[in-house]
Amino acid sequence: MLRTAALIAVVACHSPPPPSSPVAQSTALPVARELTIQRGSFTLHATVHGDPATGIPLVALPGGPGLSAHYLDALVALATPAHAVVLVDPRGTGASGSPLGDWTFDDYSADLAAVLDAIKAPRAHVLGHSFAALYAIAFAASHRDRIASLVLVDSVPVTAAQLAEDFSAFPKRLAELQEQGLVARELPEPTADCTALMRAVAPVWYADPSWPTATELGHSTCRMIDRTPTLSTYDVTAQAARYTGRALVIVPERSVFGVMGSRIAASLTSARVETQRLAACGHMVFDECPAPTLAAIDAFLR
Repeated sequence: MLRTAALIAVVACHSPPPPSSPVAQSTALPVARELTIQRGSFTLHATVHGDPATGIPLVALPGGPGLSAHYLDALVALATPAHAVVLVDPRGTGASGSPLGDWTFDDYSADLAAVLDAIKAPRAHVLGHSFAALYAIAFAASHRDRIASLVLVDSVPVTAAQLAEDFSAFPKRLAELQEQGLVARELPEPTADCTALMRAVAPVWYADPSWPTATELGHSTCRMIDRTPTLSTYDVTAQAARYTGRALVIVPERSVFGVMGSRIAASLTSARVETQRLAACGHMVFDECPAPTLAAIDAFLR
């Protein structure tokens, strides 16, 4: 069970958009500013690209749960005078600390509010990839006046029962890639530092499992988190239904999780939802498909 929970981690490597990308041509990459936020007994870490005071920032949360934000670096190309880009290491990941006790979605929402306070941003566009989409939805439900829009990228569904259905394809895909020699038959044991395990299984989340950077994990680290809202019982159906603003749902059609990304759009029953499907992409859109992914987000934010 521990290994299965670890393998739910969501992530990819990153690569910047190619020179022909409209996003890459329109934006000069700003210098990052490191941000450390004191949260009682622990600190949160984020990197800020651009000036949050000049517009509504895009605040991005990595999936996992357990991955640091490094693999989202491709998003830095979206930083403009209209919106800075802020990449956050959620509690227990990357350079952020790990407070004692059980963590709830309310805790993650309070952390995100603290990030917005630290950058003096009244509101933000909030992006959540995979499991982090749940943090974004919870924040939108509890801090309605601080959310400008949601961007949900191959989001996990709103209930643990649906996630179990979507995750059922994973063991078969893993076995196929092990048979083809694209994933090792003997996987690293899951430990508190799950970086090696995540790198070993990363090809499963690619449309093209032989993608050359699949096992680099976008320079992200992975830390096994055992204090998150339990994967076996979570349910954010009510929170998703309460959100009434704009949402962009990005659905990579060759994700190992199948219809998972589409489920979230149906759960946002009161929102104004735009759906962008990426036909040739797996779960790791920030590495396999950065140009169409960034173009879709850029168009939505504009």
